[in-house]
Amino acid sequence: MLASKRTELLPIGRHEIPKRATGRYESVTAGAENVDAFIPFDLPPARPALFVEGKLAYPLREAEQALVRLDLAGDIVP
Repeated sequence: MLASKRTELLPIGRHEIPKRATGRYESVTAGAENVDAFIPFDLPPARPALFVEGKLAYPLREAEQALVRLDLAGDIVP
């Protein structure tokens, strides 16, 4: 019998965002002290894939276009 995996949802205002692991911790030595370092996963996340749709799709597209314009303006400035 296969157990189904249920994604935990975090309530954010009126929206719910699926909780996902964003990295891992690794014990390392810094100087003479042992510490836990957080190592984030590569972006964009692959499991589960990140899909932007609905109300967030248009503002995201506008933000991406603004970043392109900013990048082009940076090329013009000496």
